[in-house]
Amino acid sequence: AAPAIILVGQDARPLEEAMADEFRTSVIIGILTVLFGAGGFAALFWAEHYRRSRRLLLDTQAFATEVVTCLPLGLLTTDPEGRVVLANAAAAVLIGKPGGQIEGEPLASLGGLDWAGLMAELEGRDKVPERETVLAVAGGRGVPVGIAASRIVNNDGRFLGHLFLLRDLGELRRLQEQVR
Repeated sequence: AAPAIILVGQDARPLEEAMADEFRTSVIIGILTVLFGAGGFAALFWAEHYRRSRRLLLDTQAFATEVVTCLPLGLLTTDPEGRVVLANAAAAVLIGKPGGQIEGEPLASLGGLDWAGLMAELEGRDKVPERETVLAVAGGRGVPVGIAASRIVNNDGRFLGHLFLLRDLGELRRLQEQVR
């Protein structure tokens, strides 16, 4: 007697379709994982770049503040409307008011010089070279000063305010008199 052979027929298409779907799903998950990984890497890169840029900006601000504070010249800056934004200690001493009282005030209210005339002169050009003048201070006396001015303009050409440098020439004049 011949052995009995049983043949079972099975359609492989559903299995092949399931395997193809599983492969597509695996590819999509792999692509998403790579994209999220690349996004995370980019986020870390930009966060580090931002941290460095912020630290550099803070260092630059600290450096600039120290330079302005220790500058032996009087330095005044204004906003576009002519209000004092910054006045270093040397400027406050020359003007005769504490620095905290100067900042925020209209430049014209400081008196002592023709500030409006200087600002008007700057309208036609970027700088006013240093010139000698007399700064009227409290008590009716005058202090000889050298004053230079310029417009502050950013890289886009937008006007940000004015910069004034005041140099006390009183000591220089006294030394010249002694030499004479």
